[in-house]
Amino acid sequence: MKTFIFCGALMFAAALILTGCEDDNAVEPYEPLPQVAFVYQPETNYNTPLQFETMLESHGYITTLVEMDSIVTTDFTLFDLTIIDSKIGSGDNWGASSQVTRIMSANKPILGIGFGGARFFGENLLAIGWDNGEPFLDTTSTSFLNTDVSVDDIKIHLTDTLFYLPNAITRTNDSIIEVYNYTGTIVIEPPSPAPDSMKYYGRQPNYSNRYAILQEGPRYLLWGFTNGPNAMTTTGQSLFLNVVDRLVNLEEVTE
Repeated sequence: MKTFIFCGALMFAAALILTGCEDDNAVEPYEPLPQVAFVYQPETNYNTPLQFETMLESHGYITTLVEMDSIVTTDFTLFDLTIIDSKIGSGDNWGASSQVTRIMSANKPILGIGFGGARFFGENLLAIGWDNGEPFLDTTSTSFLNTDVSVDDIKIHLTDTLFYLPNAITRTNDSIIEVYNYTGTIVIEPPSPAPDSMKYYGRQPNYSNRYAILQEGPRYLLWGFTNGPNAMTTTGQSLFLNVVDRLVNLEEVTE
């Protein structure tokens, strides 16, 4: 009888050890890398889309370059984020309504860059669209972003995670961020009244109510600068990657 109890105890202990080993060697669930679509208009000697692809891929985003002619045959529901390039369209015209509908109907986050981004949002009658914008053409001077929260119009959301996740953004005198070595810009003057869903992340210097980075609702964000990563400062690249991270991980954002 005693021998049976002792053997049973050994078997129970062995089972515990085996179970512990199985837990220690458990395989972590697979998390697929985020998928990004970058929509652009091909043009001779225009390599900005490749610049964005290189930067995004180096930070773990699987990036697919989508030409304008391929929009209507692309399934944008497969992507976590769609980026609209700056060099698309002219005036306030972005593209065909079928192309706009194809992208919007996926109901995924959209990041608009520069002129093309503002045109796209304008096609959808968003407040961050072209009609509320003022374009500044490419310049060789350094481009700054004013994040001063003391201007008495619409407050900058300076405590937003956009400024510190995953990269902490360094500011000069608590208000100036040097984002580009050279670039064109489109800045938005919010309509009155502005939508309650809008957030503001930086003004054009010397303007109290024209914004270069702003968001409308959770899914639409305008990065008002026109040039690619090669023209960005290191801080500018970090801020852009924060923007991408924000939109790709939209479900984690607290509104």
